Amino acid sequence: MGLYVTLSFPESKSAEPIPRIVVHRYQMRDALSELFELTLQIASTDPAVDFHSVVGKTIVLHFTDEKVQPEIKGLVRGVRQLSSGATSTAPESATSYEVDVVPPLWLTTRRRDHRIFEDQTAVDIVKKVLSGYDARIPAPVLRLAGTPRKREYVVQYGETDFDFVARVLADEGITWFFNHQKDGELTLIDDTTQTPEPSVETPFLPQTDLITPPLHVFNVTVAQRIERDLGHGGARLRLREGQ
Repeated sequence: MGLYVTLSFPESKSAEPIPRIVVHRYQMRDALSELFELTLQIASTDPAVDFHSVVGKTIVLHFTDEKVQPEIKGLVRGVRQLSSGATSTAPESATSYEVDVVPPLWLTTRRRDHRIFEDQTAVDIVKKVLSGYDARIPAPVLRLAGTPRKREYVVQYGETDFDFVARVLADEGITWFFNHQKDGELTLIDDTTQTPEPSVETPFLPQTDLITPPLHVFNVTVAQRIERDLGHGGARLRLREGQ
């Protein structure tokens, strides 16, 4: 039995949802200051559909039965064929695929650089880094209570653009998330009390084998880790607590 999920590709000739597609399962991981990741298991009875051609393309998923998060927009990171309908003699045989969806910001994990930024704020630096992706990554939306300070200079030393941007924002006390109610736009905040109130309460439930459990929290982890700061002037070790 399929789920109430439709797929469309805005960059294609027809932005309408793809017919003869059934979504059997999906799993999404999303958190503050982290890249979200959505994995879909789908089946298609249309032999003309070439899902491998959509890798790197923008995808929009509509969850008609999800009140909290009815739409996700992202980038197709990869497609893997799980089974082929060509091996079946049934008239409506289906080919199964696994599709991975990530935000456009994921592209910054694929590039490393060495450079120096002088007399710029953390926000200025982030905008400068993202501008190097030919508009594939839109500029972030700012919801900052304070004004970031200008820094004399900041060094990116062999880090990926993603690690560098994440470090610069964390040093400034800026948190970020993807606003799925507005096309998944990257939003920067420096006061987490500014995040919108949830439209419905999210219950805490133990892990379940139900195919379509309601939206819920099933695990909370508190941890500590040592991070290496690759800023100018040598490495510094910092102890960070996370929840």
